[in-house]
Amino acid sequence: MATNLYQSLADEMADAIRSGRLPVGTRLPSLRGLATQRNLSLNTVIAAYRQLEDAGLVLPRPKAGFVVSPRLPEPTQSLRQAPSPPTAPAQQAMMARVLAAQQQPGIVDLAFAGPRGKRFYPGFHAPSMQNDEGVAVDLYIPRKCSATNRLITAKDHASVQINVAKVDSDGKIIPGEFETFALCGYIRAMGEADGAFNRLARQHGLVKRV
Repeated sequence: MATNLYQSLADEMADAIRSGRLPVGTRLPSLRGLATQRNLSLNTVIAAYRQLEDAGLVLPRPKAGFVVSPRLPEPTQSLRQAPSPPTAPAQQAMMARVLAAQQQPGIVDLAFAGPRGKRFYPGFHAPSMQNDEGVAVDLYIPRKCSATNRLITAKDHASVQINVAKVDSDGKIIPGEFETFALCGYIRAMGEADGAFNRLARQHGLVKRV
């Protein structure tokens, strides 16, 4: 028995999807619409939709909200057991030459469509940290969504961060003074980003009427 409101809502919708009452491709109600319909908070509905997405039952569609995801057929055999074609000797030799060339200081590596090295980006110092094995990895700085106050995960690649500059009485930008807002991918996927941004701007006194 679910004890949380979002869990109860997620279980109810999951049962409707699995039983076929919500067929594949069905567009689900918007976050705000479902919250109003069920008399729930927006955060409760977001948490329920997030759980459905994690379970693979729904998919976010930009500017269209969430839809019931298609069901993929069960594989007849494990893909790990599928044999891969052998690499030809000529390909192996080419790969060895490329890997060896990448270690030479005079070679410009364009494997990722951009050169590497401090001489190309002298002013850039990417933040990094080491994991338990001592390997350098990218530093993830946790942020919270300004609209929902929920943590933005490292895999939320649809999230955005917006800096809004402050202006003086003449309408000129005040250097170094701005308000920062972060919006998670769920808000953007449901088409609520504009409304959330306008509300945040009003709350911080950046605009009077929108």
